[in-house]
Amino acid sequence: MNNGKVDWRGSIAAIVTPFTESGDLDEGALRANIEMTIGERSHAIMVGGHNGEAHLQTDAERRRTWEIGIDVVAKRIPLIVGTGGIRTEHVIELTVAAERLGVDGVMIEVPYFMTPNPPDVLAHYQAISDAVDVPIMAYNHPKRTGVPLSPRFMKELAAVENVVAMKDSTGDFAHVMECLHELGDSLRFFIGPARLYGLPAVLMGAAGFVDGLSQVMGSRISELYECSMRGDLERAKRRQWEAFEVGELMYKSAGTWPATAKDAMRLQGRPGGWPRKPLLPMRGADLEKLRSSLERAGLLSVAAAV
Repeated sequence: MNNGKVDWRGSIAAIVTPFTESGDLDEGALRANIEMTIGERSHAIMVGGHNGEAHLQTDAERRRTWEIGIDVVAKRIPLIVGTGGIRTEHVIELTVAAERLGVDGVMIEVPYFMTPNPPDVLAHYQAISDAVDVPIMAYNHPKRTGVPLSPRFMKELAAVENVVAMKDSTGDFAHVMECLHELGDSLRFFIGPARLYGLPAVLMGAAGFVDGLSQVMGSRISELYECSMRGDLERAKRRQWEAFEVGELMYKSAGTWPATAKDAMRLQGRPGGWPRKPLLPMRGADLEKLRSSLERAGLLSVAAAV
C-alpha cells in the first residue's frame, strides 16, 4: 500500500513565503518563520504551496525557498515542497530538481485553469511519477483548479507508484467521509481547512491536516491534532473552536488569503513578511478590525500564540 511508504502525520504547516514590502524574497524572514513553526511542534513543513505564493514566484525563487527549507529543517521533521503547475513537463522539471535537493516529498495540485478531465489528470500524475522516485502528495482543491477529484478517482490515483498522500481542500465533510471510507489505507489522507473539521476528520481516520493557521495560532494547531489523537476531546474541542473563529476571520476578512495571514503575523511580530502583487496588504480600518479580532482571541502577541 502507498500508505506504508511515508509516515507523514499530524499538523503540517503550510508556510507563507515572506517578501519585503518592495516584493523581494526575504530569506531571513523565511528562515525565521520555518524555525518558529518547528518550535511550535508542527509535525512537518510544507514550503512553496499555495499558501507560499509559489504561483507568484520564478522557478529560481521556488528552488531557493526549497534550499532554505532543507537547510533550516535539517531532517528534524519531514519537508514537503510544492512543485505543481500547469504543463506536465514543467512540473516534472521542478519535481526532479526538488528530488535532487533531497526533499522528503512534493505536493502537486491538479493542473489549474484548463479544467482537465480525469484521464488527463491521471496521465499527468503518472508521467511525473515515472520521472522521479520521491513521494507525491496530490492536492484536490477544486475551488482553485476547477476540477473536483471524486473518492473513486482518488483510489485510481493511489495506484500510481509514487502518489502516497492526498490533501483535500474541498471544505465538504461529506466528501471527506466518502474519501476516508473509499481510500482506506491506500493513501494518507490530509484535509486542508483544519478550522472547519480538524477534530472530526482525525477522529474518523484522517492522517492530519495541511494548514497555514499554525503561523498565526502557534502550537494551538499542533495541539488540535495531538489532543484529538490521544482522546483529550475537551481540549481538542476548545482548540477546534479557536481555529474556527480565527480561521473564519482570516479567510473572510476584507483582505485576500494568504495576504491576511501575513497581515496578522506582522501585527503579532511574527516573520510573515509582505504579500506579492497582485495581493495587497490590508490597511486602515480593515487592518484595525483585524487587530481587534486578534486581541480578543488572545493572539496579538507572540507569547500568547504559543
